[in-house]
Amino acid sequence: MKKRKDGRYQKNIYIGRDENGKRKYKSVCGTSRKEVETLAAELKQKLGKGIDISSDDTYGCWKKTLANGSEVTANTTAIQNA
Repeated sequence: MKKRKDGRYQKNIYIGRDENGKRKYKSVCGTSRKEVETLAAELKQKLGKGIDISSDDTYGCWKKTLANGSEVTANTTAIQNA
């Protein structure tokens, strides 16, 4: 886990390998270490159940951005409606 320049914490979770053998990771972000650990545990639980999370966006990261009142783009709206 690392602390980002914007003050939030980030943790990368190993989710497997792609078709070329390259390692794939998902990132979770939060304002506290406890929040990041909770999000990481949820992600690992999905992995354990066999749910494909490789196409999921880093919800924890962009949720915080939206909560801070940042501009909502067409891409973000498409993600929210998915």
